[in-house]
Amino acid sequence: MDEISIYQTALFEAIAAKFNNKQAELDFYRQFFTLHRSAIYDRKSGNTTISFDEGVQLILSQQVAPAPLLDFFAQTIHPAPPNFPSTPQAAPVEYLTLLNRDLQALCGGSKHHIWHKITDLPIIWIKSSRILAAFKLYHWFKVIAWTKEEHCPPFTREWIEREDITQMLDLGREILDAYWQIPSTEIWSLHMFDSTLAQIESVQQTGGLEATNMLLDLREGIQTVLLRMRQITQKSQKNNPENPVAVQVFENRISLSGGLLLGRSESRGFCYFDIGYPDYMRYQDANIVANQINRLQNSLSQMISLSGNEKACFHFFNTLEARISRKWAVISKITQPA
Repeated sequence: MDEISIYQTALFEAIAAKFNNKQAELDFYRQFFTLHRSAIYDRKSGNTTISFDEGVQLILSQQVAPAPLLDFFAQTIHPAPPNFPSTPQAAPVEYLTLLNRDLQALCGGSKHHIWHKITDLPIIWIKSSRILAAFKLYHWFKVIAWTKEEHCPPFTREWIEREDITQMLDLGREILDAYWQIPSTEIWSLHMFDSTLAQIESVQQTGGLEATNMLLDLREGIQTVLLRMRQITQKSQKNNPENPVAVQVFENRISLSGGLLLGRSESRGFCYFDIGYPDYMRYQDANIVANQINRLQNSLSQMISLSGNEKACFHFFNTLEARISRKWAVISKITQPA
């Protein structure tokens, strides 16, 4: 048993002494963790490491543990600060560079896996459509990076072909290539295109699209991504015929809070919290990665498996495409300002 497990077990033993019977203790943990009995016992036995925040809250809620134990949690479990972008303008290229490095390293590790909870269509996914990926970058710069004093150019082919944008799109292609090589658990929802569609609508309303054909190209890009998603789900594998890579897809009808990208192998792990692609908050702390993976895994029992489930898959994609079509009918009727 490692040092963290020893201290964690000591904490749970101290809490157990506060209760007259095991049922009362279990009821407390069920309310505290909102987890199944087996997951609670994994934490009590030290098989699953609790997070720093959980440790501190347990100590404070039951008024147990001497100061040295609290110090141990603070020094040993408390994570290092996350990576943030240095400036709004630098966020996309820094995000893509870090993610590419993380995924390339994960490809070289053993027992690697990705967990991806998607609430907004992420940059790495829309690399399946270069124009859609470019639009996501364009909207980021338009809303976040360009100041009121700066001229906001329209979304044109010339803008897409700028050297800095081309480099980011090429980097995205490398990311997607690495992503296809790693087994993953995908958690999707019917809302995952909502933000992208709202962004297209906003740019169309303000005259930011060069011409009608750009709008049509974006629609085609969405269809390309949808087709790729459907193929992956139906085959339960990523599109790599020479070396099939397993993927499990679930529909999330429960929680729409926060997108999450997790990766782990025997030697490394990472966690990206979605705070608005391509903005990022990145952790490499092993305890945070493990904690988020456990939480995600526990939630899968409450979700609908789409992989290998023809009926559920058919219903999900038909509903998603109908939802997108309804929104697109509104967008296509918008007349750009003169």
